[in-house]
Amino acid sequence: MTNLSKRIAQAKTDGKYIQTARLFLIPLDVSDAEQAFKWCGDKEVTRFMNYTTYRNVEDVAKWIAESGHNCFGFFLRENGLLIGSGNVAVNKSGIHELGYNLARAYWGKGYCTQASKALLAYRAAQGVTDFKCEHAKQNLRSERVIQKCGFVYRKDGSYTAFDGQRTFESKEYTLHINSHQMNVDKQWFDKIVSEHKTIELRLYDEKRRKIRENDYIILNNLDTNADLTKCVVQVKNMYKFADFYQLYNNLDMTKCGYLQTDVPDSKDMLQYYSYERQAEFGVVGIEFELLCAM
Repeated sequence: MTNLSKRIAQAKTDGKYIQTARLFLIPLDVSDAEQAFKWCGDKEVTRFMNYTTYRNVEDVAKWIAESGHNCFGFFLRENGLLIGSGNVAVNKSGIHELGYNLARAYWGKGYCTQASKALLAYRAAQGVTDFKCEHAKQNLRSERVIQKCGFVYRKDGSYTAFDGQRTFESKEYTLHINSHQMNVDKQWFDKIVSEHKTIELRLYDEKRRKIRENDYIILNNLDTNADLTKCVVQVKNMYKFADFYQLYNNLDMTKCGYLQTDVPDSKDMLQYYSYERQAEFGVVGIEFELLCAM
């Protein structure tokens, strides 16, 4: 097993592994210093950062050893290359604050947004509901990432670099996340993680009536021995029907986990919900975007 494979296995054991469509996130290690220097030592990347541009790999390794291991590295799933890092950590005011860095070669490709959403979802799965983020007014790239993550602008502010030599006018944002818990059979969980299922079918009972667009849902894999035990999705639409017969005749069933070659039958849902319960509550198709698995 390679060093990276060992680190992934350990991160999963420690509950510090996060997976997205294109990335996996695990804590930084001193062995990552050379790759991390690609952004820590790039003046264009560090232009608006609190820290001063690093001059050598050794100093990056020292930072990781002292505190950088608390950050998650952003690794490409296709080849294991480290391209950035970030975290949602408690700041001096006791608020969970999002921060991130990305190597310049990977700007403009959606990686930072994907990683940031995953970090927020990871903390939401731990019960965190309120977040903060801030960027220098001139840092328009960061502004776009923050807005795509759903943050709401609150006020202008300022921050000073750790060395006290630079002060930036900034914009401050907050985000409140409403989250819900659901359990999912392994076969459906796997389809959700592989993005072959983007609509979850449920009874529209009291629990589901609390769900709103943009809320997060933490889906727990009923197979607790599986490699991935949770995933987090964000609600995009709620499709409500009187019963599953109507739902099956109005929704794209390939988005509900069926294959193109399948012949979907609404009676399949009787193993979960009786006709009587469907008549009492109605049913709903919850369309979502996968944020991460862990």
